[in-house]
Amino acid sequence: MRLRRSSRGAAAGFTLVEILLALLILAVGLLGVLALFPLGIDAARRSVESTRAATIARMARAHLFYRTGSGLNRKTPFERIVEAVEQHGATGPWFLPYDDEILDPDYDGGTNSVSDGPTVQVVVSPGEDEAFAEYAWSIAVARPASDVDGNGLADDYSLGLLQGNENLYVVQVTVYRRFNASVAAGDLNSGSMIVQNITPSGVLASVRSGDYVRYLDTSSDPWDGDGFWYQVDQVDEDGARVKLSEKYWGLPRTGGRLEFTDRVIGTYTFLVSAP
Repeated sequence: MRLRRSSRGAAAGFTLVEILLALLILAVGLLGVLALFPLGIDAARRSVESTRAATIARMARAHLFYRTGSGLNRKTPFERIVEAVEQHGATGPWFLPYDDEILDPDYDGGTNSVSDGPTVQVVVSPGEDEAFAEYAWSIAVARPASDVDGNGLADDYSLGLLQGNENLYVVQVTVYRRFNASVAAGDLNSGSMIVQNITPSGVLASVRSGDYVRYLDTSSDPWDGDGFWYQVDQVDEDGARVKLSEKYWGLPRTGGRLEFTDRVIGTYTFLVSAP
């Protein structure tokens, strides 16, 4: 009996083209998987930063209500602010850390100390806790109704229904990582989302959507400006302006000092009622 060779035997296996196609498909799949790793790492980093920022913000908020001093002068920074408003007509805004006659009484021959202005407070010293050594925080406190210009009338610090409410204070706790800032000048209007006439124009080259900007005026004492950080939504280098993600609620300013930073990892705004 003669055996017949199967006609399919000669065609068994894969051709070179089929192998190359399989390798191509495998390579595309692996590249897709590898592309997910940076996204996953970045998501994990953001999650860790968010958790740390929330922890630091709670710690910073506690600083606002931490009593210092002794005897009748044993008060919290917030109590000193309210007392200054009620007894001396102080208008603010106020910043922590901030060494002045309101938050840290310091008198020399009857002359009040000169305010140091808003600064940032490092969380810990390097080597103390490496996980938090790169982080810092600051606090800005403002009143929805203040008489900053001294005309005896409440200025338009308008936050909706808060306008004219003398018992409420707005507090913003900001957490940074490796804080630094670019300084510029610009014009702001109450209720506007546009900061315009920004100079020097070169500053905007490094500003991106998602960065933050605040207004500070170092030409006066106490420091002027509301000191609150506002997130940048859009940047127009040619028009020398930026659009904010929310309305600026401070007083109108022309040619005031601006600070831009990309190191804010969290802002926490809340209301505090005067005791």
